[in-house]
Amino acid sequence: MEIKLYLRKSKMKIFRLFFPILLIVYAQCVNAQTIGSPSSYAGLKWAASFNATGVPNSCNEIVVDGIADFVRGSGITLVGYLNCPALNTSYVVTGGGYLTVTGRLNLALTFGNGYVITCPEMSQLSGNCAVTSNAGYQVGTTYLQFK
Repeated sequence: MEIKLYLRKSKMKIFRLFFPILLIVYAQCVNAQTIGSPSSYAGLKWAASFNATGVPNSCNEIVVDGIADFVRGSGITLVGYLNCPALNTSYVVTGGGYLTVTGRLNLALTFGNGYVITCPEMSQLSGNCAVTSNAGYQVGTTYLQFK
C-alpha cells in the first residue's frame, strides 16, 4: 500500500512539472495551424541563356508549375523542367523562392545532376543568376527572362 501511494505522488509531481510545458506546446500548435488557401500557378516560363560549364547551351527555357499562399506568406514552391530542344531532351527542375517586401523574387532551382540556379533580387521576375555545380562551385551564369 505504501509503494502504491508513493508511485501516485511521484506521478503527480511529474504531471505538475510537465503540465505547464504541455500547455505552452499546445498553444503554439494551435497558433501554428493558421493556414491560408494556396493558389497554383501553371506554366510559368523563363527564357534561359546559359554560360555555364557542363550545361548545354541548347537548354533555353525553364517551365514550372508553382504553388503559393501569397496572402499569408511570401514563398512559392516550383516543379517543372529545363527544356533543351536541340538535344531533344529536358531536365527536371525543382525549387522555390520568395518575394521580398519590395516585390523582388529570390529564386533557387535545382536541375540535372545537382546543378543549382540561384537568382537573388530579380526585378520583374527576370535577372542574372549564378549556376553552381553539385560540388558547390560556381560554374557559370544564366540570365532568366520571364515570358
